[in-house]
Amino acid sequence: MAGAQRFWPNGREFAVPGAGHNINGDIRAACLGPLAETFVEQASAAHLDTSCLAGASAPPFDLTLQDVAAGAG
Repeated sequence: MAGAQRFWPNGREFAVPGAGHNINGDIRAACLGPLAETFVEQASAAHLDTSCLAGASAPPFDLTLQDVAAGAG
């Protein structure tokens, strides 16, 4: 997102600790959904309470020895 502020000067960037592009359903439902709703209702990202993001945990790593032997991962 380097340089994005130039195009969206009122924008904000949020990071979910321990997550990449796929974010587990718990944090989506408990935090990201309400954040998106509030953003739409306020038409602004200026006063969003993002403290719920700190409670996010890394998604589970579901890889079995059978997956490794088959070349997955």
